[in-house]
Amino acid sequence: MLDYKRRTLRELEEGGGLAKNGANLKGVKDDLEMVREQVNSLEQHLKSREDVLAGLLREIEEERAKR
Repeated sequence: MLDYKRRTLRELEEGGGLAKNGANLKGVKDDLEMVREQVNSLEQHLKSREDVLAGLLREIEEERAKR
């Protein structure tokens, strides 16, 4: 999902996607802002999940070291 949104954002920023199809400027601007927000949210979610994973991996290694 994140890769898809990043690709969509890049297309909008480069004038592709909806902008290329002749959408009005206001609509493209709104779409661009919405996709930026979605990408930021997805990146934050990914970071939080990576942090949880790192914590779990540390716990696993600590348990293994105890044995």
